Amino acid sequence: MAKGMIQTEYNAFKYEAKDNRRIQRIALTRIFDKGGFYIFNLGLVSFFEQLIINLSMVVTAFWTEQELLDDLQRGLGNRSTSQGVRLPFLQANMYTILTFAYCLGNFVSLSSLQKITLTKPWLPTFFQLVNWIVWSLNLKFHFIDDFYKIFLWTIWVGAQAGTSYTNFLFLAVTRTNLSCDMKLNYTERELVVNMLLLAQDLGYFFAVFIAFIYQMYQYPEMIYNPPG
Repeated sequence: MAKGMIQTEYNAFKYEAKDNRRIQRIALTRIFDKGGFYIFNLGLVSFFEQLIINLSMVVTAFWTEQELLDDLQRGLGNRSTSQGVRLPFLQANMYTILTFAYCLGNFVSLSSLQKITLTKPWLPTFFQLVNWIVWSLNLKFHFIDDFYKIFLWTIWVGAQAGTSYTNFLFLAVTRTNLSCDMKLNYTERELVVNMLLLAQDLGYFFAVFIAFIYQMYQYPEMIYNPPG
C-alpha cells in the first residue's frame, strides 16, 4: 500500500526549479532514477583517485626520499655538503612533480568527450580501482620503482576522474540523441549537477580522511615531515 502511494506521488509530481533548493524526497528519487549511476561513479572514481594521491603517492615519495637519505648518510652516495645531505632534484621533489603529473592528466582529460565514457560510466571507476590496487601492491613489493614510469602512471591516474567529471556533467546539462542520455527535464538539470558535485566532494572527503587516519597510525613521522 505504502509503495503504491509513493509511486502515485512520484508519477504525479510536477518538478519545479524551487525543488532543487528544497531537495524533496520525490525530486531526489526522480533524478537518481535517471542519473544515479553517473552520480555514484563520479563519487567512487574521485574516492579512489584521492586515496592514490593522498596516501599511496605520499607514502611512495616518502619511502623513496628516506631510503636515498639513508644511503647517502651511509656514504653510498656522492652528493653531500658540509651542511648535510642533499638529495638529487627528482627525488627531493618527487611528490611535487607527481602532483603536477596528476594535474596534467586531469587537465588533458577535462578537455575532451569520449563516447565510451558516456555509454560505460563504470569504465573510469574500474580503471581507477585497478590503479589503486596496483599502487597499493607496489608499496609492498616495489615492482615499479622507476621515476619516469611512475610519472606516466600518475598522468593516467589523473585522467580517470577528469574524464568522468567532464562527460558526466556534459550529460547532466545537455540533451543528446545518445542512448545514454539522462532524459532530464530542464528544471532537473540543476539538481543533477549539484548531486554530481556533491558526490565528488564526498569521495574526496572520505578518501582524505582515511588517508590521514592511516598515516597518523602507520607513519606518524610522515605527517610532521612530509615528502617534498
